[in-house]
Amino acid sequence: MPVKFLINPIARARGGQRLWNTLQEACARLGYAEGKDYSLEWTRPGHAVEQACRAAVECDRVIAVGGDGTVRAVAEGLFNAGTGAALGVIPQGTGNDFARVIGVYQLWTRRRMLGVAEIVTRLVTGPTMAVDVLSLNDQIFFMCYCGVGWDALVCRAYTRLRFHPTMQAMLRRRLINECVYAMLAVRYCMARLPSLSLQLDTPEIGWTAGDIPPGACAIIVSNVASYAGGVPLTPGSSSADGLFEVTPIARPWLFAFLVMSRYWRRLRRFCPLESRRVRGLRLALPGGYALQVDGDDATGVLANDTSLSISVAGQIPVVDLR
Repeated sequence: MPVKFLINPIARARGGQRLWNTLQEACARLGYAEGKDYSLEWTRPGHAVEQACRAAVECDRVIAVGGDGTVRAVAEGLFNAGTGAALGVIPQGTGNDFARVIGVYQLWTRRRMLGVAEIVTRLVTGPTMAVDVLSLNDQIFFMCYCGVGWDALVCRAYTRLRFHPTMQAMLRRRLINECVYAMLAVRYCMARLPSLSLQLDTPEIGWTAGDIPPGACAIIVSNVASYAGGVPLTPGSSSADGLFEVTPIARPWLFAFLVMSRYWRRLRRFCPLESRRVRGLRLALPGGYALQVDGDDATGVLANDTSLSISVAGQIPVVDLR
């Protein structure tokens, strides 16, 4: 069988130890022997990809326990390993968009009724599906989304606050998290993208110049329909068709309505967005840009790059619990 749980210790307000114990108890209840049938391991900052790569050699399934950032790092490790080990997810982040798409988020919210042992059983024995992995400048691999512009500026500012010693304790609470995000969104509401060179590789006509609306505040590249904690960004999109969506956000108020539709779905009709389904993207980067990937600040990783190139690099198997 064996299964590896890679657990982010700071996910869900540093409740990692409590979750570690819960998973141990669930596996014991199922009769799994630790070290033989399953093992648990803390992810270390900056080393989750390497840890997942090693786990893929030893295990049939690797369960990422954390938010979208943890899932992204584990997925990259499995993709690099190329052993065919399947990715499972236990959602412990703020947005959990990938977990929503594969159905495990909905199950995890019912864990008190179902029991954690039942969810572990489904993760260990459930069917898998192939999911596209996107490459960003052949340096970062992701499965959900990335963005340049307003949302990336907010993400970068939030990341700095999250690791500031005086803010760490405060940001453990969901309500405070939401309020901080809202204040940062207001702070950067006047951010605009400069005129950028954009090329898109469409299935119909191949590479062609794309349009970025004048004064656009952000560009979102997405491989899943869910965004920012359940916002319906591109309904009907598939994460396994070899294509992804490119969505320019023309005005800040559209972004505000989009995010608020997470709480009131009817607002989505008031923020019409035009998305292009493509096989590849090339985008010149503006000076002083910010970049977010799966909700994590990735600006520093590509600090010396002057352009973005995104394409589908391949697929990995993912436990599908829908």
